[in-house]
Order: sequence, then C-alpha cells, then structure tokens
Amino acid sequence: MAKPGDKGRDRGAAAKDAAAGPSAVAVWAGRARAIGALIGFAVAFWVSRRAGIGTTDAALRGLLGAVAFSLVTWFAALLVIGGLVRTAAMRPAPPEAPAPPAGAGTPVGG
Repeated sequence: MAKPGDKGRDRGAAAKDAAAGPSAVAVWAGRARAIGALIGFAVAFWVSRRAGIGTTDAALRGLLGAVAFSLVTWFAALLVIGGLVRTAAMRPAPPEAPAPPAGAGTPVGG
C-alpha cells in the first residue's frame, strides 16, 4: 500500500522527466513540420502570383498552404520515424566479441 508521502516523489520524478527536454522524435517531427510549412508557403504563394492574384491574397493563400503542408509533412515524418524505430527494434543484436582467454596479457615465465 502506498504511503501518503509517496505522491510528492512521483510528481518530482515526472517534473524531472519533463525538464529533460523533448524527445528525439518530437525534434525531428518539428523540423519536418517547419520545413513543410516553408515549402507550402513558397509553393502556394508562387502559384498564386503566377495566376495573377494580388500580393495580399497570394500571401493569405500562402499561409493556408503552409498550414496544410505542415500537417502533411508532420504526419509523413511520424510515419517514417515509426518505420525506422520498428526496423531498428527488429534488427538482431550484433554478435559479441569473444572474451580473451584467461591469462592473456600476462608475461610468459614471469
């Protein structure tokens, strides 16, 4: 049975884990989302300007393109990262090097 004072220790451990920073998956997914947003804005803005739309409207369409493409790239990044994690988890462990024989490294006759 848990003691009444144990709850404070659990919160402290959770706070330490949260203070450690974001996980590697979150970092890579965030990078992919940012790159997707930049590409989405650039493509939507460029296509809108080529179609003869004014700069203000093209910029608004660029923002919509950035939001849409960032969501697409975020989801794609999660799929790719998940596949890489599954592949790494299924990879067999490398064989261990054999241990040196007993007495290796000692001088002969010494």
